Amino acid sequence: MLSIRSSACTDLPNTYDIPGGHAEPKNVKEYTNENIVEEIISSTIAECLSETNVDRNTLLINSDFYIVIVMRSKRNYNRPVFEFCLRITMASDELQQCYNLQTQKEAYETTELKFWPIDKISDLLSPSNISISINPSCHAALTSYVCIFSPNLLE
Repeated sequence: MLSIRSSACTDLPNTYDIPGGHAEPKNVKEYTNENIVEEIISSTIAECLSETNVDRNTLLINSDFYIVIVMRSKRNYNRPVFEFCLRITMASDELQQCYNLQTQKEAYETTELKFWPIDKISDLLSPSNISISINPSCHAALTSYVCIFSPNLLE
């Protein structure tokens, strides 16, 4: 599932992206490796919830939460980017219903959700696909995900 960033976003508006967020350094009381990692993970989860309106209890954090890529965004002053894969217990239509309520804290950040079957992601990533603008870190994460879990789709 991807979201389309709204025109209200200053960073890459109107592009497809993966729900998530950025760490908040002010939330880290003591800068230890463990605390920094915990802040990165907890911020990502919190942003996913506030952007999609799903309940935290639907997340499969212990079994299906892992990092897909780490990169630097040249577009954003070499800011580090961490992209995660996070699964939920809800079907796509249930997730869409939650999102459509628009009661989430950061509803203004996205305009819609889009769902693709795994075998169609390579079409989405194709250089010939000029109809869809994808955030660079989202593109890298989807490419990595397909390479890891369905490499035959890139052939």
